[in-house]
Amino acid sequence: MKRKLLIFLIIILILGGGGFLGYNYLYNKFIKKPGDSKTPDPTANWEIYKSEGYKFSIKYPKDWEMIEKPNKDAPLSGESINILPPLPEELKDGKQLKIYVNVYEDEDFLLNWIETENKHYEMEFLEWAQFGKNKFAKVETPEFKDSVSFVTAANDTIYEINTQAYPPDTADKSFNEKLTKDIEFMLMNFKILD
Repeated sequence: MKRKLLIFLIIILILGGGGFLGYNYLYNKFIKKPGDSKTPDPTANWEIYKSEGYKFSIKYPKDWEMIEKPNKDAPLSGESINILPPLPEELKDGKQLKIYVNVYEDEDFLLNWIETENKHYEMEFLEWAQFGKNKFAKVETPEFKDSVSFVTAANDTIYEINTQAYPPDTADKSFNEKLTKDIEFMLMNFKILD
């Protein structure tokens, strides 16, 4: 009787261990996907522009051009930078695809500037746009064809990421898709620093 019970327990242990090992093998071979552990960051080799004065950073592709200068078109109280994507030769027929990052030191300045200088500009709130953890007010100025701004604020500072020719509409559809994705990643990686 004891011998039968011992054999029975050994059989149960062997079956249980075999079942566990079999399940583990099948899970690792067929169920678990190769990319489950970590997805590579598509922005890992991008450049980072960091403004200590206005406490923000933005990532942009290495092959884009960064122009760090004040925007002469607007009396901004803060900082203005331009980020320009490379254009294929066949697209350089006057098309301007640009990203502006404008910083307004306080909302009173921005509201005053809009009321006094830009009465003829109609700004239209489109929707709230979410890119990763970042939430922006998506604003359009109909007078500027294909210009969309993404606006956010923190610590009495307003950050406007203005896109010229967005979404892009050029002859090269794959270029349009890549540029749109790059802009979305830039918005996703925009950070307001502490």
